[in-house]
Amino acid sequence: MKKVKILSAILVVVLLFTLVTGCSSNKTGGQTDGSDKETTGTTAEYTWKLSHSRAEKSRNDLLADELIKRIYDASNGRIVIQKYPNNSLGDYTIVQERVSIGDVEMMLASGGNTVNRGILLPIIPYLFSNWDEALKYINNDGTGLIYNGMEHEFSKINIKLLGFCPMYFGSVALCKDIGDLVLQPAASKGLKVRVPSAQLWEALGNSIGFISTPMAAADAYTAMQTGIVDGMIGGGAEAYWSNYRDVTKYLLPINTHFECHYLTINKELFESLPKDLQDILVEQGKWLQETAIKNALEEEQLYFDKFREIGVEVYDVPDSVIKEYANLYRKAYWDKIPAEIGESAGKVFEQVRSELGI
Repeated sequence: MKKVKILSAILVVVLLFTLVTGCSSNKTGGQTDGSDKETTGTTAEYTWKLSHSRAEKSRNDLLADELIKRIYDASNGRIVIQKYPNNSLGDYTIVQERVSIGDVEMMLASGGNTVNRGILLPIIPYLFSNWDEALKYINNDGTGLIYNGMEHEFSKINIKLLGFCPMYFGSVALCKDIGDLVLQPAASKGLKVRVPSAQLWEALGNSIGFISTPMAAADAYTAMQTGIVDGMIGGGAEAYWSNYRDVTKYLLPINTHFECHYLTINKELFESLPKDLQDILVEQGKWLQETAIKNALEEEQLYFDKFREIGVEVYDVPDSVIKEYANLYRKAYWDKIPAEIGESAGKVFEQVRSELGI
């Protein structure tokens, strides 16, 4: 009986030791699996997750790799970040909610607007009609109206914005040739095009001469393949190349909207960090934005060339004609935008609108 009691006592001690050591956590409150020791040879003060929405070896995946290394080096190994690509932690709307509550620490992806409609601000159709306008307003040196506005909108949902990650300007992917109508923005094109299921997108398709057909992006491929629609709005050359190149025969690059992803971190976590680590994250966010802009500018022409190589006609549209497309939509729908995106984002929108003289 005495042996049984001694054995039981030993088991209790072992169990308590296992629980204490097994539940040690990093300073974010999340569990660490010890992989930081295996990969870096040191114990990190902070071990975080970074989710992004693109495939491995894609532009954003490689950018994430470099960002993780730069943060590790700049922090002398105090911050170790584990990458989760290709929506492996959930799609961007789900992960954004997880970042908001601190379940996932960082994200590089589109912004979800189900909780805060103000996050729609940068991707409003024709908010910008060219790169010069976009780069002015997303400037992160304190002067960029849209960047500053998005800092505020993300802050409302407990998220800190560290940098924009521009992807592309939007194009119209078509299955049928519209010939000279390319240069006649207001003319009826006589084609049905898929648009995202929201009023501001329906108005876009209709205002530039197409017949808008609201539809989920996941259904667009089959709809184009079977002739239910004759094309789609909502992506750009990079996105169309990945998912729709087999059904795209013509590409109309008219800068319908500015697609960007965002580098974000849980706001409470960021504010709890020592000042030197906050400064490192802000600095690396600026590096990511500058690098992403450079990559997007270089890749825009690259993807147009890729389409040409497989026989897709990429229409040549002068800047002056793109402005005509933009102004058609702006006149048709911009008065309704502030009510759709909320008071604070609406004020920023009106500032930009005033500066553009529209």
